[in-house]
Amino acid sequence: MSWGFWIVVGIVVAAVVWLISIYNGLVAQRNRFKNAFAQIDVQLKRRYDLIPNLVETAKGYIKHERGTLEAVIAARNGAQSANQRAAANPADAEAMKHMAAAEAGLSGALGRLFALFEAYPDLKANQTMMQLSEELTSTENKLSFARQAYNDAVMSYNTGIESFPDNFVAGFGGFKEATLLEVRLAPRPRRRRNGLLRAAAPGPAPHVADAPAVRACRRRHRRRVRPGVRHRLHLVVRRANPVFEQLVAAGSPLRLRVVYPRHAARHRLGNRLPAVQTLRRRRRDRGSDRRAPREARHRRAGGAPPAQRRRGDGARVGHHRAARVRDG
Repeated sequence: MSWGFWIVVGIVVAAVVWLISIYNGLVAQRNRFKNAFAQIDVQLKRRYDLIPNLVETAKGYIKHERGTLEAVIAARNGAQSANQRAAANPADAEAMKHMAAAEAGLSGALGRLFALFEAYPDLKANQTMMQLSEELTSTENKLSFARQAYNDAVMSYNTGIESFPDNFVAGFGGFKEATLLEVRLAPRPRRRRNGLLRAAAPGPAPHVADAPAVRACRRRHRRRVRPGVRHRLHLVVRRANPVFEQLVAAGSPLRLRVVYPRHAARHRLGNRLPAVQTLRRRRRDRGSDRRAPREARHRRAGGAPPAQRRRGDGARVGHHRAARVRDG
């Protein structure tokens, strides 16, 4: 046999090994996001077990709010059945969307229940209720971390099956695109600076693009904020401001960035702004302002600074040539 035959055989073997490695990599990525969903399933089951105990404890204090309690139990049962369907096959996009919708309904029902608790101080002071609330909060925090790990694994998997040349292997191997999971947790009452508790708005959280703060930002910066599009919103708000609290309570995949731009220095200085402005104005008038000492001195002397003096034809000249221009 000639050398050409063995070269062809080597190329074919290398190509087969390369395709097998791509296939095994896609399988590993798929198993990785399935394992990440298993961690979500553990926290969701813990959440489903805590909700009936929470409702049973609240029944003794809010018997006349039976409709709200029944709505929470119904939403919990619907979310549990949707979770069982999604856990059987996390790669099923329809099952994941149905589960996300069911979890959003459960979070809305829990939000209305927690808002109702604010009118019953005895219920909030109950030791069992406090313990259940703390356990539920801890579970939801773990659920948030597990969901983030799952979404990261899904993004890595989707990037793998869409990139070249892995997409050819994914097409022949039956790899389908996975769906990201967005679980909106129940809003909690927020504590203000004066120590008073304020219940979050009941119902599902509004979209961030519909929030009043975003509309104000749209008017201020003359920019268009569209739903479903990532924007970096430069909002001038304080952390204790209700606008900031509304943005935080509006559970949305959009990433908000709250900054303090230069033109909003008054929000940082507060009541000291007039005094600071007066001090700067006095320094500038007597020529001691470090940022513009030369212009301030010439303004005090009644003449224009050298950098602004011009020739007869309008050309600018520097301060080192000002004397020659005057003499000439």
